Amino acid sequence: MHVMKRSFTIILILLFTAAGFAQSDIPEDISKVATRTGQFLKMEVGAKAAALGGAHVAGVNDLSALAWNPAGLAHVSGQSFYGTYTSLYAGIQHGFVAYGTKIAHSDYLGASVTYLNSGEMEVTSLRFPDG
Repeated sequence: MHVMKRSFTIILILLFTAAGFAQSDIPEDISKVATRTGQFLKMEVGAKAAALGGAHVAGVNDLSALAWNPAGLAHVSGQSFYGTYTSLYAGIQHGFVAYGTKIAHSDYLGASVTYLNSGEMEVTSLRFPDG
């Protein structure tokens, strides 16, 4: 029993020590390059969504539903085309184009393209903050 308790204690100490080393940062290797992916998916598509601050998921009743909630296509009738373009800060451009058509009584087919252009950006680092 004593050996088992001692082994358990040693294993716990090793686990907590290993977890502590795994959380440490090496200051020489700080790099924020590519720390996030898919951030363009958080950009609002359309003026209504931007005005609502992104709280637009359940209220989609046009082809912008392809960006927010594809189930919203059930509220679209006939053929539709939707396009939006936004010029953001620092020369960033965001666009969204969608086309949809009703193919049967309860079936709807839609396709969309999302476009993001961040333009030319000067590469900087901690060692070369001016590029």
